[in-house]
Amino acid sequence: IQGGKFVGTYGRLKTIIYSDVLGIIGCILCMIQYLPFMLIGRAIGGFLIGLNGVVIGLYNVEMVPIHLKGTMSSISMTFQAIGNFLSLAAAFFVPESGVYSNSWRILSGFPIIFHTIRALVFQYIFHYETPLYLVMNDKVEEAKEVLGKVYTDNFDKHLDKVFKDKEALAANGNLTMRDMFASKYRRAFLVGISIMVGNQFCGFSPIFMFFNIFVAESAGNNPETISLFASLMGIASLIAAVVTNVFVEKYGRKPL
Repeated sequence: IQGGKFVGTYGRLKTIIYSDVLGIIGCILCMIQYLPFMLIGRAIGGFLIGLNGVVIGLYNVEMVPIHLKGTMSSISMTFQAIGNFLSLAAAFFVPESGVYSNSWRILSGFPIIFHTIRALVFQYIFHYETPLYLVMNDKVEEAKEVLGKVYTDNFDKHLDKVFKDKEALAANGNLTMRDMFASKYRRAFLVGISIMVGNQFCGFSPIFMFFNIFVAESAGNNPETISLFASLMGIASLIAAVVTNVFVEKYGRKPL
């Protein structure tokens, strides 16, 4: 809910970097064996899931070249599937109940590596704000510089599209949730909501959240068996993402 305000106030690039800094703090708090700190760390992690869901999608839409948007969307989902697989495979390193181990601290702090790498990449290597955000804030020369890095041809055509997007946003103003139900936006809004709701009610989320419980009841609480089946589910998700990447451009979005 707050992600839109952050990306509008601080920009897409800074929001990504700030979220990584906050993520590092959250991971450190989770590594401290003190319940209030761990709860705060987990709350930060949950907040960042929502924030990254907004800013990463928006950054990709505004930065990726038009002819690569479909492919990049599939690649993004592939990496998300890899993340799901790694989180499920991490169960192999969770200590058994009653066995003392510091491996939980390693698992809690492991995301620090990815937060640090991404923050450094966006701060020092790919340190570009999206052209649309720059144009919306009257930084046209910076927008041209970024477009020159992204596109090797049809530069003027893409710059014109950015200005048209700005004009469209300015013409519609700041839309509220109530505006989404107006006749102008209602149909598109309901279609989008239906797709997202249907995605959550397809059955994957409860299986992902409670899979270990389901397996434990049939596998006799064998930790290795539970971890193995959980990893297999992650592998299946990864394969599906890769296959989708291959077929999405060939058969289209709607049939798939």
